[in-house]
Amino acid sequence: MFEPRASGEKPKKTASLAIPDHIDAVLADPAASRWLKTALGHALTRDPVDAADDAEMLAALLCDCADRALSRRLADLLRERVERQFAASLSEHKQA
Repeated sequence: MFEPRASGEKPKKTASLAIPDHIDAVLADPAASRWLKTALGHALTRDPVDAADDAEMLAALLCDCADRALSRRLADLLRERVERQFAASLSEHKQA
């Protein structure tokens, strides 16, 4: 159905199914990441139901990774804030 292409090159259709305009737009978009274009290109060569199932699993796994990373960063920021406030409080207490 699809063979990966260079940026700006039209997709090569290897089956009778046309690539929908919204998918072609992503493939042609210079702002879309190479990773996304490659993954989408590979997915278009597969059974669409299997590809969609795998994409859902990948999205869930990546969302979990992102949530964990954001939670760790938030915890770090909160800990740094508490440490700064504690240090300021100690400094004020010593001056009093």
